[in-house]
Amino acid sequence: VDVGCGNRWLQRHVGRDDTYFGLDSVETGRELYGARPDVHADAAFLPLSTGSVDCLALLDVLEHLERPRRALKEAARVLRPGGRLVLSV
Repeated sequence: VDVGCGNRWLQRHVGRDDTYFGLDSVETGRELYGARPDVHADAAFLPLSTGSVDCLALLDVLEHLERPRRALKEAARVLRPGGRLVLSV
């Protein structure tokens, strides 16, 4: 899952056997830079099942969120046990 996917640049780096899922906010994603996510949603309220994600990326996103701590809790919730969070600020 690529939270804050923008133009989906990360998708080019995902393996052929892996599934890419892009998520971006309506406010910034659609209105400011024309993002092409699979779904528009808030990073603090991910529309994903608990423990359903192998890897979640938050690349240069956290510092722009109103509720960064809540977004990190959501990332932990949706990651499966042993899942990976890729984070940069």
